[in-house]
Amino acid sequence: MSPAVLEPETVPMTVRGIHKFYEPAVLLNALNFTEREVAPPGDFDATIDTTDPQQLFQAFVYKLGHICDSHKGNYGATITSFCVLKDEEKDDVAHYWFASNQRTRQELETTAEYVRELLERVGDPNGDLVSLKRELLSDVLWFNRPRLEHYFRQMSDRATKCRDSCLETSSDENMRLATKLSELLKLINFDTSKTTPRHYFVHLGAGAIRLLEQLCRSPEGKVMAERAREGRRFGVPSQECWSDLQHMINRTTAYSESVRFILAAKIRWPRLFDKFKVSFIESSQRMERPFRNKSQTADGIVGRMTRKQKMIDTFREFARELQKFKLDDLIMGVWKDPNFRPIVHAEVLLLDHLDKKGLLEPRFFFNEWMYIGSSKPTCKLCHHYFTLHHVPNVGHRPSHGNLYLSWRFPDVFQVPR
Repeated sequence: MSPAVLEPETVPMTVRGIHKFYEPAVLLNALNFTEREVAPPGDFDATIDTTDPQQLFQAFVYKLGHICDSHKGNYGATITSFCVLKDEEKDDVAHYWFASNQRTRQELETTAEYVRELLERVGDPNGDLVSLKRELLSDVLWFNRPRLEHYFRQMSDRATKCRDSCLETSSDENMRLATKLSELLKLINFDTSKTTPRHYFVHLGAGAIRLLEQLCRSPEGKVMAERAREGRRFGVPSQECWSDLQHMINRTTAYSESVRFILAAKIRWPRLFDKFKVSFIESSQRMERPFRNKSQTADGIVGRMTRKQKMIDTFREFARELQKFKLDDLIMGVWKDPNFRPIVHAEVLLLDHLDKKGLLEPRFFFNEWMYIGSSKPTCKLCHHYFTLHHVPNVGHRPSHGNLYLSWRFPDVFQVPR
């Protein structure tokens, strides 16, 4: 019988360290509250130059994360990050590593099997690209069904509101838009219940994506996109349906785009899909809510942020001014949120795993490109973590600047004696 493998003991953060980190973050979150209410959704993906091999590769990596991020909500539980290393035994074999924010081991194994089957299908030398694209999209849509169900429901609701607003003013442009939106509603209002067979859901889902792509290229699609931009730019409540609808359309057609990037990677780097390996890092454990009674007020938090009295006095004056906006109530609202249970985000899980294994050197990565790509743009705290890491040149997606408080540092383990 082989001896039991003892798990290394985790070094806990000090209570002082926990509060020194989270108190200013909670204060910043509260100060951003009003801005969050009016902030427009943006497309943070820069234009990808597919003739640039490194840009294409990075897009391929984070698109893998995208097609694994299968559920909407639940505080980003299925947000997934990937990196591609050289296999430790054979340099010419790709070794895919991924991590998700909060998946169980069984869910991670299911995701790994889905990725293996998809990459094997891409690597099959016998299929033609047209058939392969159709089959890949079918696999991707079925795996991401829970998220797509949400998108189709939201799209139907917003398309109905936009169509109704068009019918209120009978201009030629509005009538053309109303006709297009009616066509869209007929195609997306199909049964998405759990009893719906795969072939039915995939067939209608793929058909909806084709129509959405055609709509985006049409004159009416250009008008819709402009109305969405105007609604966001001027914050007009009556125009919100257009920006929300455009957001759902972009999210839905992104699956077809991800498949195209995977196929582009196949053409440029066939060896990525030959005798590869797929492994995952287990998700972290949630941390308890880091609250204590004296963390309830901005005045108290500011007094512990620095030892410079002049700076404390200045910021306390700001805090007193902001009480007219109920700043302390906003702070308490954050602390009382039962879902404020910090986790290690997926891209940090991967970075930390590679660091602990001594793999943060270009020679260990495919084509020596040190890159970790995630299904979502990098959050503010992950971006700072990557930037301040002792190996600061690991590539990652640009940050959208959003502050997510349910974020924590990766575990540190006791060094065996």
